[in-house]
Amino acid sequence: MMLWLILTAMISVAAVLVSAPFIRGYERRQLASAREIAVHRDQLREIENDTTRGLIDKSDGETTANEIRRRILAAVAAEQPPAASLTSSERKFALTVVTTTVVFGSVALYALVGNPDVPAAGPGQAASSTTARSVGEARSDAGTQAIATLEQMTGQDGRDRPQQSSGLPPVEEMIQRVQTRLERNPRDADGWRLLGWSLFNIERFAEAAQAYGRATELRPGSAEYRSARGEALVRAADGTVTSDAHADFDEALRLDPKDARARFFIGVVKEQEGDKKGAMADWTAIVSEADPNEPWLPDLKQRLDALRRELGENDSSPSPVRPDLSAERMQQLLRSGQTAASETAEPHGPRAADIRKAEMMSTDDRNLMIRGMVDGLAARLEQSPRDAEGWIKLIRSRVVLGEVEAAKQSLQRALSIFAEDVAERTRIADTARQLGINP
Repeated sequence: MMLWLILTAMISVAAVLVSAPFIRGYERRQLASAREIAVHRDQLREIENDTTRGLIDKSDGETTANEIRRRILAAVAAEQPPAASLTSSERKFALTVVTTTVVFGSVALYALVGNPDVPAAGPGQAASSTTARSVGEARSDAGTQAIATLEQMTGQDGRDRPQQSSGLPPVEEMIQRVQTRLERNPRDADGWRLLGWSLFNIERFAEAAQAYGRATELRPGSAEYRSARGEALVRAADGTVTSDAHADFDEALRLDPKDARARFFIGVVKEQEGDKKGAMADWTAIVSEADPNEPWLPDLKQRLDALRRELGENDSSPSPVRPDLSAERMQQLLRSGQTAASETAEPHGPRAADIRKAEMMSTDDRNLMIRGMVDGLAARLEQSPRDAEGWIKLIRSRVVLGEVEAAKQSLQRALSIFAEDVAERTRIADTARQLGINP
């Protein structure tokens, strides 16, 4: 009932406002041209009086009077006849028509499209559409491999710019696609693994752990899924290896004693518990057995060197001296098909096994992986912009994807950051020119 009272009041106010011109009597307004004519006539009389009294020369007075007469004639010619006023009966008829149209038209329109019985949306529903964070705000050290993965997965060289954009949708949209697919086929272990990987890279670690958990339930014999879930749990706990994560790493090692990620985090547990020699032994074994081309190997060597120096021990074959890395930073190293080489001077490409996995993915899954790494690289550069090599990789990645405008924006951003570093600025600009982009 209250709704109809409010609608009635609103319709009444609208009807009064619209009908106001018809209710008021017609007020004849003097036209601007009529006022102008009156002014000119007054001037003409004054000129004639001044001439008669001898205040101005007769010839000058006649000239001025003729000019004023000319202006009067022009104003008369421009004057339009006034519009005819409405009679009282005509005004009443117009008022009735307008009021009836407003009232019944509004009611008919509301009856056609309105629905007063729909309940109002609660605050939780209104906020549900904003639960996903923008990938541009996520931090990911894996982005430095975007260009290598792009060139190997898409078979394109950064210098051969495509004619049009690849049209990859945002990561959030692609994550929703994966989730939709999993709703239709919830027993797709690889789909849950991909969802976990994607959520991990936008720092939704708790959700990533849940996705990896579903993948583990469907494929309990996979050490990779177990250790990935453990790492997500560690990140969700701000770097602390929880009991659940520890159990995942132990199970991963039972399934595959060579799982490098699980072995690394077991070393982290020992280091956090004060058993630094035990951690050093675990990490030394990983380094000695790892493929030299593993992208995470240089950072692990650096961490191992720092631990040796802390314990006062020397290695007969020391690694090159490089800046120290924090324990939290090391917990990001052993992701599937990723690298944390933002402090590493030498770039490393993705492993051959990762490329083979990507080639077997569906188009959406592969696009999600590519887009995640490119956006991750861009987000990392916003946090640590003094990385010329990273900017070059990002520019080349954008070009490979056909995102020329985004590549130009990245170029301008890089040039502004290195405005005072002539060498790096020149290197970035030269690379851009080779890709067909002029600074």
